[in-house]
Formats: sequence, structure tokens, C-alpha cells
Amino acid sequence: MDQRLFAAACSGDINTLYQLLQQNPFILSDYHLINSHENPLTIATKANHVAFVHEILQIKPELSIELNQDGLWPLDVASAYGHVEIVGEILAAAGPGICQRPGRDGRTAIHYAAMNGRVDIIDKLISACPASAKDVTAFGESVLHLDVKHFRVEAFRSMLEKFDMVEIIELLLDWNNRSGNKLELNAVNRKGLTAMDILDILLESSTDFQLREALRRAGAYPLSELPIDPETPKNPTNNRLPGEKPKKWRDIVKHFEFQWQRDSPGEARATLLLVATLIATVTFEAGINPPSYLFQRRNRVNASSNNTNMINSNVTEALNEMQRSSSETSTLLSITVFLVANSVALSTATSIIDYLTVGLPFQRELRVSMLAMIFAYSWSMANTRPTGTVKTVLLAVAISMPFFLRALPYMMKKILKCRKRNA
Repeated sequence: MDQRLFAAACSGDINTLYQLLQQNPFILSDYHLINSHENPLTIATKANHVAFVHEILQIKPELSIELNQDGLWPLDVASAYGHVEIVGEILAAAGPGICQRPGRDGRTAIHYAAMNGRVDIIDKLISACPASAKDVTAFGESVLHLDVKHFRVEAFRSMLEKFDMVEIIELLLDWNNRSGNKLELNAVNRKGLTAMDILDILLESSTDFQLREALRRAGAYPLSELPIDPETPKNPTNNRLPGEKPKKWRDIVKHFEFQWQRDSPGEARATLLLVATLIATVTFEAGINPPSYLFQRRNRVNASSNNTNMINSNVTEALNEMQRSSSETSTLLSITVFLVANSVALSTATSIIDYLTVGLPFQRELRVSMLAMIFAYSWSMANTRPTGTVKTVLLAVAISMPFFLRALPYMMKKILKCRKRNA
């Protein structure tokens, strides 16, 4: 290449470019004769001289489809360097088809953008040529795999937003078929679930059914349907694997417990909500209309004390007064224990309802109505039952319990963290 042309490309000197063209109209073609490794477009692209790139593409757009010594197209270089404007100039001159021109190792421009985490370039290339997002290299690597391989988190997130879940799974499965690496489709997580088990739990939309079908075709199974390795020996007497313990009573109890691989979280949530609602209903009714025998007992104590005071002599008056006070105290204690326990049950059930309805529509209105119900319950109960300290305690317990229960785990974590830091 003419050293003057090389210097003009490095500095982005457009005037020198046109002077050289006036002296030699074929200077942009003659550089091939001297076995140059890179054309002026690639050099200007590396230096990010947008105006120079624009002018040279206007004069000779064919430069955009010439490989350099490293097997890279000018678009590959611009994508790797993150020069968004130059990418736009090359796409305008060469057309969107250049996005899918494979170069070294079968990589295209979007692969170099992914390897270097160029999110803006990825967006521009996909906008110009959506099909380029599914291009794979000679090693069967897609854009998603290159993002993960080179730790490009933002680029990976950007790509996930452009695909739906079915396309992502299909890309992974396609890579599994093309590459020599083996993708474990039946891997089990910490909760003992495979990918198929998770889909069975969350199965709601048509997309979930498509995902399930794609995984099934690729050889994925739920944990309960996983084929047993024929090489694993079993005990012929009890048909158990080596090391497997016989079922105990604990296994029978576990059968009735919630299990992720068997039970639906949605159904469990609905069941808990129903039970909490029933508890709230029963406790609210019990607080407004408590068992009558508690108050009948108190009335009988008062009546008997009054009658006795009328006929007793002065000698036994003090003894009767002590008996009456003891009986009344016992009755008041029974009433207080009942009302406090009932209030705790109501507030706890209300707290569960509040927790299970997080994220649902009109949650704010539901929370206001529950707080108003608790306050009305507490106020009505305290005004018709023992007054003074008991009234204050009952109101405080009934109103603050839901908030305290919700905040308790968070407060305990904070305390433990503070202790660890101080230690």
C-alpha cells in the first residue's frame, strides 16, 4: 500500500485521500499489487475515523467485503472495537447481508461483538439482520455461548431480552447437537428437580408446553421417569439399590408433606390462603361473640357475693370478701387468656393472608381493609371486656402482631450480621 494512503487512513485525512485519487484514480485498487495485508477501510475502522470511512465507502464500497490477513471483515473489526457509527456506515454501503458473512472460524460480526461485550453493536446488527442472532461459529457456538464463555453479563442479558424462552432452549439444544460438548438435560438441582419437573410445576402458557415438547424430544425426563442405569446392581431379595434404606414411618409422613417435584406451588398457596381465611373468620367471630360460660361464671360470682354479704355476720365478712376477690380474679384471668390467644390467632392469620397476596392486584386496598378489620375487632373487644391495662395490651397485641411477625426474620438476620461483624 502507498505509504501516503496508509498515513491518510491512520489519521483520517480526507483531503489527502482525494489528492491521492487525483494523482492515481486506481490507488484504492493498486494496494493489492504490493501484497498489502489490510485495506485502507480496515485501517480507518480501527482508528475510528467515521468521516474517512464514509468517504472511502462512497468511492469504493467493495472494500467492505475484503478479508484482512487475520480473516476478519471490516464489519468484524468495527464490531469488535465497538464503533457503532462505522458499523452503520458499512451496513448502509454493503447491505444487511454482510452481517452473516462468516470469517475466521466461521464467526460473524455479531460473534465478535458478543465476545467483547458490545451491547450497542449487537442491538444494531440484530436490528439490521435479525437472522444473524442465530448464527453459530464453526465450533457450534452461538452468541449466547460466547457471552457466557467470555463473561459478558450485560451482553448476555441483552440477548435474553431479544429471544423468547423457546428460542433460547432451541439454541442450547442445537449447540448440544453440533458441538462435542454434552449438555446434561436431566441434571438435578438442590431441591431434587430436573428441568422437566420445574416445567411441570410452572406449566401455564402455550410457551411452557412448547418448551416441554422441545426438551422431551431432546431426551429430557422428569425425575420419576429417569431410566435406571442397567449396570447398577440391585438386591434381588428386596429389589433395592445398594445402600438404599427400607421405608420407615418417616417416609409415610413425608408422603403427606409438600413436595416440589409432586405438588404445585400455586395449589399450595391457594390451600394456605383458604385455611388462613377460615382461621380469621372463626377467630373474629369468637372475639365478637365469646363463649357465654365465661361471663356467666363471672356474673354468678358477683351475684353470690352480693347475697352472701347481706346475710353474713361481721365475723365472716372478711373471709367472704377474699373468696369473692379470688373467684373474680380467676374469671378475669380466664377471659383475658382467651381473648389474647384469640387475638393472636386472628392477627397471625391476617399476616399469612397479607403475605400470600403480595404482588396481586389491589393488594394495597386489601391491606387497608385487613388493618381496619383488626382495629375494629380490637376496639370492640376492649370496650366490652375488662378495661384498663388489659384493654391496652389486647389492642397492642392485635394490631402489632402481623407487622412484628413479618419483621422478625429480617430483624434476626440483621442482629446476626451485626454480631458476626463485631466478632
